[in-house]
Amino acid sequence: MYEKAVEIFKLIGNESRFKILLALIDNNGCVTEVAKNTGISQSLVSQIIKKFIYMDLIEKRTEGHKRFYCIKDKKLVDIIAELINYVKEK
Repeated sequence: MYEKAVEIFKLIGNESRFKILLALIDNNGCVTEVAKNTGISQSLVSQIIKKFIYMDLIEKRTEGHKRFYCIKDKKLVDIIAELINYVKEK
């Protein structure tokens, strides 16, 4: 149980990965939109999204030829919000 939590913290403990999660909190997005909103290259966004899907943090929805991604569980959104609030208070 703790091992998965540690793996998740390792995964989101990188600035680019964290930015992508923040971008997906605000709205569902395709790789192009997430890359544009975060300033991260499309190829890196795509690689990171694959890791998030593998860890079951985000899910994809297909519409036509586009794939949209969103955070799978509101609990993750709550954890990120609490972490940001914690940092702001310090």
